[in-house]
Amino acid sequence: MAAPARQIAQDTTSAVVGLYPVPESREMLFYAAPVVVVCSVESVEGPFWNTADGQKWEEISDKSLAEGGDYTSPILYREITIRVEDVIRNEMAVPDDRIEFIALGGGTHSQDQDPLVGGDFREGERLVLFLTESRLRMRERPIPVYEPFYLRHGVFHVTDEGLVFADVVLEATAQYEAEGLTEFLDPLPDGRPLGEFLTAVEASRDQVVEAWEPYRPRPGDAAVVIEQLMELLEAGDLSGEPVKPSSQP
Repeated sequence: MAAPARQIAQDTTSAVVGLYPVPESREMLFYAAPVVVVCSVESVEGPFWNTADGQKWEEISDKSLAEGGDYTSPILYREITIRVEDVIRNEMAVPDDRIEFIALGGGTHSQDQDPLVGGDFREGERLVLFLTESRLRMRERPIPVYEPFYLRHGVFHVTDEGLVFADVVLEATAQYEAEGLTEFLDPLPDGRPLGEFLTAVEASRDQVVEAWEPYRPRPGDAAVVIEQLMELLEAGDLSGEPVKPSSQP
């Protein structure tokens, strides 16, 4: 049978709230990120649910996989395409011209609980993007993808004036402004010129920091985890996540 045609999600409501990692510091993020590029956003597609047809489903969580239960929960994601302007670091052999990756969350106009957990992206804008190999937990099976390193914490927006702001800072600022609380805002902790920001990223590897080495993803890690997951799925048992091949938390 032909695979169902995928469509943009018709229902974007969700009560699922995930627990996502937060980097211990900006310095660690700079040091551990395997891919760093300066780019512009070409397209933002979605949101889609993590199913073949892109639509929401009714989760069957009270049955084992052998009985037709589900391997994962419904989550929304977007597909982002960027045009690469400059490659600062590339330890994953990503393309140096055009990259497609996924961002968790349905985006600005969706009704999920954490719509921008994977970052906020707008067509035409310029970014400094920290990327890694990852996996998307599709209902049918996990698939390999690229994803922002530490989700939205690896997304930095570049203004028309050439200043760099973290995605999390811009969202907090917009939220406070929408609530009329601008007088309580501290000065933005970012706003560094692009050249200065990139210099800091490059300098982060000047010395080896042993405490941060375990946080560095290695090429092929995601593929190994997917292979382990598929073995568990085929055996009808998914009582726990596979251990990552490196010591990365």
